[in-house]
Amino acid sequence: MDLSANHCSRPVQVGPIRFSVTSDDAAVIARFDRLFSGFDDAGTAAPFDARAAGEAMELTVTGHYDSTVDGVPLLSSGDLGAHELAITRVLNQRKLDAEPHLLHLHSAAVARDGRAVVMAAMSGSGKSTLAAALAQEGWGYVTDEQVALRPGDGALLAYPRPITIRRSVWPLFAAVDEVPSPRRDDLENARAEVSPAAFGSVHLGPSWPVAVVVPLHDAGGEKMLTRFESTAEVVEYLASCCYDLERLGVSGMEVLVDMAGKCPAWRLHYDELDDAVARVDELFQAAVKSEPLPVRHIRPTTDRSPLSGGMVRRVHSAHAWAFGDGSTVVYDPPTGKITRLDAAGTTVWELLHDAHGLADLVELFQGETDEAEYGIRNWLHTMVTAGLVEEADHV
Repeated sequence: MDLSANHCSRPVQVGPIRFSVTSDDAAVIARFDRLFSGFDDAGTAAPFDARAAGEAMELTVTGHYDSTVDGVPLLSSGDLGAHELAITRVLNQRKLDAEPHLLHLHSAAVARDGRAVVMAAMSGSGKSTLAAALAQEGWGYVTDEQVALRPGDGALLAYPRPITIRRSVWPLFAAVDEVPSPRRDDLENARAEVSPAAFGSVHLGPSWPVAVVVPLHDAGGEKMLTRFESTAEVVEYLASCCYDLERLGVSGMEVLVDMAGKCPAWRLHYDELDDAVARVDELFQAAVKSEPLPVRHIRPTTDRSPLSGGMVRRVHSAHAWAFGDGSTVVYDPPTGKITRLDAAGTTVWELLHDAHGLADLVELFQGETDEAEYGIRNWLHTMVTAGLVEEADHV
């Protein structure tokens, strides 16, 4: 650690963001240097594509403590941990804003041999807890909050921010010196920022996802490991975890489609952390050996002629991707609508490249006429309501 006379920490490079801390207390600087030490080697290894214009964030922490970012007051509190949480939130948002060319998932990730397990889930699901436990078992820590994916090759880029450990799981890491010991006045939802170095090594450079795990720490609930019903469902779920899909649109969806086709996905409900770690290791080994599913891009229709009465056609802006398991995911960039189709729905979707009437669809569709008409009517009603199929008059 290199401290100058005014106790200014050495700068940290987080993608295109330059981050530095100044304080009149050397202990504060030492604490922040430790918290963000994961970026030291990661920054020099340049795992981020810094095409966005560089931004600088200057943080000052003094006295009681008062923190400012770029000269603007951020927080006044005697609890240094509260400042650490607030500052990390600022960094999270700035990183999102500074990387408009990348797709970001609300997810944790760990890596081994250049391949990663993506743990995508909402706050409070246990993804940080599981990432920390996996790091203790020799996995390389990638992030516990924000996974950045690069369009084109689908590479996952490291964001080794401090790991956020919630008060309810502090006892699980009692052997880790930097995790606080519970006190009587601790709130159940209190959180602490902990350096990833306290748990193990940081994964440097890009990695490629091979598995998606949705962790759900149930604390008393039923243990369960289930596969997603279809690949289209995996895409739909990953899209719900995106911070900025609308920013990338079709190229962002292509990243998710590629990941879902290559990465088996499971929901993991767990109580025992050791058991969850063992399950992730098993899933990783199985995923490495799995074969990617074939996928076919069903491009938007080119038919924009006016619809005559009783005719229907899929909206001209919608893209779809059909997977080898028979499922399809549909995405309409202007509205952001996403839906999934089974094999029968895919057949109708492809027919609606051109305008058709209900009678035409029933005739073209395989199966009994009454069943076909009933199914197609319901399907069309759902798709029209979702804004993915247009009609001239009600069918």
